[in-house]
Amino acid sequence: MSASSAEAQRKAHGIYFVQEVIGILQAVGHVCCVTGVKALRYYGAARVSDEWRICVPNSDFAAATQLIDSMSEKFERVDPPMPQLRSLIHTYPRYRSMQEDSRELGFFIMPSSEDFLGDLNDSLIERSPNNVPYPNLEVFVQDLVSIQKWDHLAALVDGMNLSLEWGLQHLRLGTLSEEEMEHCRAKIAKYSESLVDPEQLDTRSAGGLTIDGIDKSERWATIVSQKQLRARSDHYLKANWKTRFMRNGCGDPRFRPDRPV
Repeated sequence: MSASSAEAQRKAHGIYFVQEVIGILQAVGHVCCVTGVKALRYYGAARVSDEWRICVPNSDFAAATQLIDSMSEKFERVDPPMPQLRSLIHTYPRYRSMQEDSRELGFFIMPSSEDFLGDLNDSLIERSPNNVPYPNLEVFVQDLVSIQKWDHLAALVDGMNLSLEWGLQHLRLGTLSEEEMEHCRAKIAKYSESLVDPEQLDTRSAGGLTIDGIDKSERWATIVSQKQLRARSDHYLKANWKTRFMRNGCGDPRFRPDRPV
């Protein structure tokens, strides 16, 4: 592949674009971290999105949004997406690039409460070879378990080929903790308020979240045990693939060279 083709491929994934946005935020002292589909890609899941989800600490959310809003020559606000299960993404600012060669690229600014059980700080982050901040593996997996993003968790398990033993060693499993239940209650309330009359709130289940009957150990065991089933359902040859996203002989995707993450 020529140098120009390699650059075009990287730009198609928006790596230079998000480097610019993150640089703007960090220049004024905002800690930030990429989550969502782009973070799954960093950890090896073959997922595609034109939009980046950028979390900042909860206390920085208003200031970070104001900063991006002030740069109308670079970014414009666009309509929110349709509501999604286990997500308040439709309530957060959504932006597109104003540059002609990257108009298809976009991003969200979100408070860390959307994707992190606790608030965001530098200790929860690792950086890719392109200096893009992502949640470190243990934090990312734990938060997906805690906030019940089971489809993303399955993709991450398959991207990194995580095992049952890995989860038992690194995760807090079992029933929901009081912190997790409080997080879910707050998110259920916000999700419901964004969609329906507040008088009709269901305070125990909304948007795919629940505080009833969740056994994290059972969910982890089920998701890990179905790696090969998911690979077969995606028409991969079992002999050539460890999971639907990892070939035999391939190691940690974070260390593969020249990845646009």
